[in-house]
Amino acid sequence: MTVANAVTLVDQKKLVLPGIQRNFVWKPAQIALLFDSLVRGYPIGTMLLWRTKRSEHPQLQFRRLVTEYQGPDTLPANAHVVADLPVLGVLDGQQRLTALSIGLQGTYAATSQAPGRSLYIDLDQEPGPDEGSDDETDGSGYSFKFLADEAKNDSGTCSRSPMREDSGRTPNRSTKRSRLQATPRMRLREAS
Repeated sequence: MTVANAVTLVDQKKLVLPGIQRNFVWKPAQIALLFDSLVRGYPIGTMLLWRTKRSEHPQLQFRRLVTEYQGPDTLPANAHVVADLPVLGVLDGQQRLTALSIGLQGTYAATSQAPGRSLYIDLDQEPGPDEGSDDETDGSGYSFKFLADEAKNDSGTCSRSPMREDSGRTPNRSTKRSRLQATPRMRLREAS
């Protein structure tokens, strides 16, 4: 399954959270490092998915993965899963999948009163060394940051590219827009 496939399944409510899952807890730096790993072509781990139907477990609630994070009190919405349609319940990998959904389709806000910010990559900054490097830099590699959608540099142009498709801007040379090709594969394990 590619990252793009996983994010699409989240959007279609076919990849859902069983009610037993905890809430999303990752910080922006963790999300940025996940995207850095994707861009570098590193593996991002496996997911454990449970193929089931709501009719097989009527007592269990299914929730959507969060795409619009608004602080630690953000609760996933009910997925309203149709009883006889199969879904994939995420048993392991929820933090990574939610981080991907937020970075590619949503926003992150530290609190419910703060404005949501989109994930951007700085196209002008050279990537740093790989993690674990002996270099004295922070090892963060590519520069991913959550910013307001109108992040401009000193010259008035934007050298950061939004990870979301719906930014409403048209690509051109002066803004150096490009999107992450979300094709790295995640290994999946299904529980029956």
